[in-house]
Amino acid sequence: MLGAAEDCILGSGQDILPIHTSDRLILYTDGIIEAGNAKDGFLGVDGLENIVTQHYESEPRALADEIMAVAKNLCGPNERDDMSLVLLDIIGGRPPCKDLIRYS
Repeated sequence: MLGAAEDCILGSGQDILPIHTSDRLILYTDGIIEAGNAKDGFLGVDGLENIVTQHYESEPRALADEIMAVAKNLCGPNERDDMSLVLLDIIGGRPPCKDLIRYS
């Protein structure tokens, strides 16, 4: 986990996230979900999930562009936090990996 706080606890200490062919992994900094302002509201996890659901069939670049556009639009000229986003499409060629990512 990138940038996790020391007191962050995930499950029982070891969580496994299986990744399969055709899955999409989206990594983002808190600046994405905290994008917004008091007047228009904030993107939040629900807002990010809505964008991903509505544009899931889009190419990774188009989806990333949409997420960034919405986040920056919510911030307007008062953008202060960093916003970083990585999208990974898992392509075929190998059998599914049952424990590719481990958190501890």
